[in-house]
Amino acid sequence: MKSVSPQKLVTLMEDAVAASRTFPVWPQGEAPGAEVSPAVFRLEEQHTGPSAFDRSVTGVRAPHITVYAPPMPRKNPTA
Repeated sequence: MKSVSPQKLVTLMEDAVAASRTFPVWPQGEAPGAEVSPAVFRLEEQHTGPSAFDRSVTGVRAPHITVYAPPMPRKNPTA
């Protein structure tokens, strides 16, 4: 298995985030019942370490799905 340096990993993650697409789970934004929920959105940066990608969230009322799709493969990989 090929090892990847922490800096290279961060670069790869930045590239994936730049190419990602995000979609709401609920068309109206918030989940059904969220308007009466006491939940409050909270983002905790650097949850367990110094990376910008190391974070956690609680109180999500309007969930989203983020797709980190790989690049399209070439039609003729031997060319």
